[in-house]
Amino acid sequence: MKSTDLTITVATAITLSSSQEKAIEKAVKEKRNVSSVTIEKIVDPKLIGGIKLTINSVEYDGTVAGKLAKLKSQLMSQL
Repeated sequence: MKSTDLTITVATAITLSSSQEKAIEKAVKEKRNVSSVTIEKIVDPKLIGGIKLTINSVEYDGTVAGKLAKLKSQLMSQL
């Protein structure tokens, strides 16, 4: 049985187009088996590019800034 509503946070470096928002909404509906998705949008140029989703306090970071931070951490651990 489907839940009724899910609120997610989407952070990007630039404003999403309506087609991008609809694609995210559709994907989340299918993956989370919900009938409705509310998107809270955050525009943060520091992310450089990519997208960061927060769903039920779980963060999925696909941003350039996130990848650079991970790479920095890996390099520093090898010193």
